[in-house]
Amino acid sequence: MNRFPAFLFSLAVVLAVSLQTTAAQVPDATLYVSQARPFPCPPSGCASELLEISTRDHAITGRWTTPGSDLYATPDGRFLVGRFWPAPWSLIAWNRLTRTLLPELSRIIEPSWPHVLGHPSRLEVYEIDADRNVIVVTPSGMRRLNVAPPCIPAAIRALSADGRRLAIGCASFMGADIVIYDFDQQQVIRQLPEGSSFPVAFSADGSALFMFAGMTTLRKVSVDTGDVLAERELPHGGWVYVDPYSSRVFVAGDHRMTMPEDGTVVLDPDSLDVITTTVPELGSIWVFDPDRPIAYTLRRTFAPSGGYRSHLMAVDTNSMTAFDVAELPPLLAQFITLVPRPSPPTNVTASVSGRSVQLSWTPGARGIPWRYVVSVGSAPGLADLAVFEVGARTSVNFAPVPAGRYFVRVQAGNADGLGVASSSATVIVP
Repeated sequence: MNRFPAFLFSLAVVLAVSLQTTAAQVPDATLYVSQARPFPCPPSGCASELLEISTRDHAITGRWTTPGSDLYATPDGRFLVGRFWPAPWSLIAWNRLTRTLLPELSRIIEPSWPHVLGHPSRLEVYEIDADRNVIVVTPSGMRRLNVAPPCIPAAIRALSADGRRLAIGCASFMGADIVIYDFDQQQVIRQLPEGSSFPVAFSADGSALFMFAGMTTLRKVSVDTGDVLAERELPHGGWVYVDPYSSRVFVAGDHRMTMPEDGTVVLDPDSLDVITTTVPELGSIWVFDPDRPIAYTLRRTFAPSGGYRSHLMAVDTNSMTAFDVAELPPLLAQFITLVPRPSPPTNVTASVSGRSVQLSWTPGARGIPWRYVVSVGSAPGLADLAVFEVGARTSVNFAPVPAGRYFVRVQAGNADGLGVASSSATVIVP
């Protein structure tokens, strides 16, 4: 049983995470950027450089040479899973805590865009094996998804934010289609024609797919019916992203090293009306924080002395204001990975009986929490009265509690740190 300390009304350590992002303060996060070594490659393969970057310190905190590049960070914050070469290609995990490589997970086909995709709340990675089967790789083994002909799986194209639906690119003689696999129904539920080689993205709720028809026509297509729900002609094609925080659609850059003058286009997710356009282009490779109005992008330019110059930029997605996080070593930055933290707990409730308070909550939709922190404040959003570590429990009792009105929030944490706090719950002890 936990007890409020005697100095209940004294100032405690504040663990609250601000939901407002400004150029002067970047939310604490860990990112990994992979950079390509110069060509030509040696016979052993093209090694990449992996950079660990702390947004809190605005600094590179780790630097390693790896045999791969594109990475997925697991929802417990412990592992990075990536594709490694030279041939035959394979899927290998890297333990962030011990800085060690694990044994090979699976042999896979030569990869294509996008990078490795995995579930937001389970230790599952989706890939295509050497026999062109769609596989689900987990710590306990591997299983195949039932993707029947005429689809010949060629690439994993997109995963819905809730991990419920997977878009799979199919190779064919006349072109390429996309099939949608639904994990709830355990089958392919839709086949959609693919008009270009640009990446695709699910809507925030997974009900639609944003994809280009040709080079500059962006379409929103219903997954359930195949109907075109909206269409917009844009100044240029490019990488398509959906911000999980705002649900807005971002079309960023194209396949050129020099970015188009039209800049990143931000669109309404329902009508595809243009909300704003940033000029000049911020970057083509983006990753979004699902719990804050913040995104990270790689700004890549040619250096005057030759080679490349790359910056990791943070973008306030409310104002579309960009600011520098770190300048990277002079190699070609290719991929960026944000280590996820658990989403805010929900349904924080309090049951008061005399001087005893029973708190309970529901884990958030994303992540694999290792621990929870309860903060108590004198007003919503504050933690100026007390902070408690409660382990992995989702219910805890406090007694005796002095009379008063308290505002309680809960944060979930994993191997990388604490996520955004829940909404404040009001507790009145008579």
